[in-house]
Amino acid sequence: MKKLILSRFVLIALVIGSPAVAADMPVKYKAPLAVLAPAYSWTGFYLGGHVGGGWSRGDADAIGQAAGIGSYSLPMSFAKGGSGLIGGAQIGYNWQFAPSWVVGVEADATWAHMNGSSTISPIPPAPFFILPAASSVTMSRTVNWLGSLRTRFGYSADRVLLYVTGGLAVGGVNHDANTILGGLSFPASFSNTNLGWVVGGGVEYALPSDWGNWTVRGEYLYYALRDGGLAVGTNPGAVGTTTDYNWNDANAQVVRFGLNYKFGGPVVAKY
Repeated sequence: MKKLILSRFVLIALVIGSPAVAADMPVKYKAPLAVLAPAYSWTGFYLGGHVGGGWSRGDADAIGQAAGIGSYSLPMSFAKGGSGLIGGAQIGYNWQFAPSWVVGVEADATWAHMNGSSTISPIPPAPFFILPAASSVTMSRTVNWLGSLRTRFGYSADRVLLYVTGGLAVGGVNHDANTILGGLSFPASFSNTNLGWVVGGGVEYALPSDWGNWTVRGEYLYYALRDGGLAVGTNPGAVGTTTDYNWNDANAQVVRFGLNYKFGGPVVAKY
């Protein structure tokens, strides 16, 4: 009888104490997998426009010829720098890989008006030739438009893309010159479309998804154009007297800001 009563007390104690023991036991659980926010993908076609400013520089020289006498002045050198506003459009394609590198190709066309002009007055005297009191030589060059076909290579940190770029360039340039000797004028002008190369770099930012598939950028480009040309200025009233004008190669530098619309989805899921 005593053994039965004792066994019942032991059973009751075990029942009462089991919740406390269970509460003290460590509980193992598996945390849910963390899901990262979607990462921006730069892959896709885009189209946009740009505005900014630019400046150009190039050297030139002029030398006059007088019939039966020879040169009436030593060559005169001109360093012509010009600046102005620019604006245009661009189209391109990017491909993002491995996983933060971006490579692409872009074509653009830019309207410009970068005019540089220099004047030497009076013309330096030459041996055996007396120049009129009023004499001057003016030479100018105007970059009217620029175009390029470039590759881009960059590194992306989600919505920020740092890149370098380079490729072929083309430019439309006007050349004007005039020599004044007393009451006589010896003008000349011509236009060229010249090939060259361009290099540069910039940073581009993809706006938050609430803004749609828009990106903004700032970039710098350096153009080197094969812009040499020769022109001869004449005057019907001074037979045999001319002025030879020679323009050397030119370069242009551009700082511009752009807005692009990227076609296709803005993000790719990342886990």
